[in-house]
Amino acid sequence: MSVSTIITIRPESLGASVGFPGLTDGTFIARTSDNDATTFSEQSNATAELTINYQNPDIPIGSQILSVRAGITGRPLNRGDTVEVISKLNLSPDNLQTETISFDAADFETKFLTQLDVHPTEGTPFTVDNVNNLSQSILPDTAGFVIAELFIDVSYVRLLEGISSIAIDRGLVRLTENSGRIIL
Repeated sequence: MSVSTIITIRPESLGASVGFPGLTDGTFIARTSDNDATTFSEQSNATAELTINYQNPDIPIGSQILSVRAGITGRPLNRGDTVEVISKLNLSPDNLQTETISFDAADFETKFLTQLDVHPTEGTPFTVDNVNNLSQSILPDTAGFVIAELFIDVSYVRLLEGISSIAIDRGLVRLTENSGRIIL
């Protein structure tokens, strides 16, 4: 029997950043992937955009992806204001999902994009490779935004328990167990 697992994927690298000062790849990733709202990045320009890349080698080969859901933890730059944040979930070259999320709390809050159960442009389940190549763009409005966390929750089922790799060569499938023994 297979049991679904949810894994949280944190930012791997910074793709681009405009309007969030002083960010280098390492500082931004450290601030937005530590599951700690006391470390954050503040928007400084009226026009701001950032793109982050996700990757997680911990989802086993042979797993079936059940769903993907992006999350953002943040708050308005000026407490008491409302900020609209456009979030785009991308899988190059396609934009998979664009949603506008409103943040209006004085303290940090976590908001989620709509859960995706299938790849929107293909109509098929996501693959492990798809998940390992996701990126997310954040475009806050001119009110200003403070980002504490960015992440993607992935629900999956490991279908081939004990299999460490799958190879296809000239139409033949080779499954290798965790022990290294080739079983087919």
